[in-house]
Amino acid sequence: MNSAGSGRDMEKRIALCIGNNDYQYLPQLLCAGNDANSMGEALYRLGYETTVKTNLNRTEMGSIIFEFAEKIKDYDSCLFFYAGHGFEVASENLLVPIDSNIPVMASDREIIYNSFRLQDLLDIFENC
Repeated sequence: MNSAGSGRDMEKRIALCIGNNDYQYLPQLLCAGNDANSMGEALYRLGYETTVKTNLNRTEMGSIIFEFAEKIKDYDSCLFFYAGHGFEVASENLLVPIDSNIPVMASDREIIYNSFRLQDLLDIFENC
């Protein structure tokens, strides 16, 4: 799914859908990948240039987010969808890659370091 769903003349729209199921150190999830795929298919049908990625480690997640951030400058609207583990720590909403190793008694700083701050993503996507 990397091109618009129809040839109609419409605004340029782009979407990134991430679904993380297969966590190495946290409980595994059953449907996050399916949710990302289903959302990606629906957005594609609505004319979004859609990228769907599942089971991303920290490096992969960072790369695809920053690649998406570069692309959105050329689009009229963008949409980001995430299914997977998330936390709220110290008033920060966090998205968790599959390789995050967060100890049971982790400090807020350790948890934030091993995750992606939602606010950072919102700041990036504000350019769309």
